[in-house]
Amino acid sequence: MDGYLRAVTAQSGSISDGALRQLLEDWIEANRETMVQDIFTVVSIPSVSGKAEGRMPYGAGCGAVLEAVGRLVAGAGFTFQNHAYHCGTAQLEGSGEETIGIFSHIDTVAPGDGWNFAPYRPFLKDGYLYGRGVTDDKGPAVAALYVLKCLRDLRLPLRHNVMVYFGCDEESSMGDIHYYLAHNKPPAFSLVPDARFSVCCGEKGIISAKITMDLRETGIRDFQAGSGENIVPNFAEVSLTCSAREAAQIMAREELTVAFANGVAVVHAEGVAGHAAFPENTENAIDKLTNNLKEIPFSNTGTVRVLKALAELSRGYRGEGIGIHAEDAFFGPLTSVAGTARVENGALTVTLNIRYPISTDRDTIRARLSAFCTAYGAEIASFENSEPAYFAPDGEIPTLLNDLCREVLRADFAPYSMGGGTYARHLPNAMACGPLNRHLARPGGTRRGGGHQPDECVCLESLENLIKIYVRAIAKIDRMI
Repeated sequence: MDGYLRAVTAQSGSISDGALRQLLEDWIEANRETMVQDIFTVVSIPSVSGKAEGRMPYGAGCGAVLEAVGRLVAGAGFTFQNHAYHCGTAQLEGSGEETIGIFSHIDTVAPGDGWNFAPYRPFLKDGYLYGRGVTDDKGPAVAALYVLKCLRDLRLPLRHNVMVYFGCDEESSMGDIHYYLAHNKPPAFSLVPDARFSVCCGEKGIISAKITMDLRETGIRDFQAGSGENIVPNFAEVSLTCSAREAAQIMAREELTVAFANGVAVVHAEGVAGHAAFPENTENAIDKLTNNLKEIPFSNTGTVRVLKALAELSRGYRGEGIGIHAEDAFFGPLTSVAGTARVENGALTVTLNIRYPISTDRDTIRARLSAFCTAYGAEIASFENSEPAYFAPDGEIPTLLNDLCREVLRADFAPYSMGGGTYARHLPNAMACGPLNRHLARPGGTRRGGGHQPDECVCLESLENLIKIYVRAIAKIDRMI
């Protein structure tokens, strides 16, 4: 390939689009097997962001995966900078001082239940990589490193430095990106490989709230649901005091599993997990459980009140139960997911993950949620907000990215908005782009295989296409900004 590279650059000093397309095909063919093995290395390390452990602010798992990525970066011939275990960066030097960034993350959500294989034993089958994080976002993170390698190997002339960022707290509070920006100048422009093709020009606002309810005057002894605040829960279980007659009414509900002994019923419901930003093809187990229980005339009125409150908090996924629904043409509808429920010290805490369009705002949502809580004797224990992000879809860079996606993927695309929250909302001049392709059906259908779902998978060709699009986009954006 070096000889061909010298030949195509000899006359003009630069590579034509046609020659670059062929070089990319050849380069990916030569590096495919190594990239897959590097993805397996990263995916095999459990890295759910959690409490600090020693010098590792997000726990030992995130620290271990960051060290593993550091070894991959060094092995690829780049210098790895560990930013106090909050994140890591690798950089390809250009001729100028400004930087183009690629922001990925290597923490994941918890595996949850319902997998058909071990989530941390990744494998390749029929063109798809499987394992927790292959889609969100370890596979794209390794592909981003390979973008850096490809730019270097093809010796593309660049005015800007190109930096790849590996974050360790994206799935939790994004404390990593806040730390990085507090200590480093942000890039002049950034791409975020944590979405779908073509280019995301709008991210909904995100509210994370905790609602608490006192259980001391109720018959509810325990309530457990969900594995993460930003995951639609696939299980919910309540333990409550009731009479034999009330237990018989619960047992008549076919969607529930019930065990009754000594005046206590343990009631379980199964749902379908998924990312809270995309709940359309999921089934919330809290909703399923409480909607089956809310009409049963329990003698304890406190039990009835709490179950009805939970049913309204979890009803559907558009916030109608708490009066916060909103919608607009570009962003679509608000989504609201009751993700977890836990009992501690006689109080039930429910987490809400709300993704809202620009047709509403934080203050309106908080006021309506407060009114709901007053009506049901609940309280807002915490309320955290991240404002929406928006870029004009017909801008120069969105148009470039969209055109490249249409060409490389040979399909129709348009700039879009989404409920997912990426690093792009915290960076100046940043857009999420790829690697998911809405034209590809997942092997497990809509209820399995996605990010935050069991049997998470990604098409290997999609990661290869990410490299093709990013290399060509960066070569052009380098001269546009």
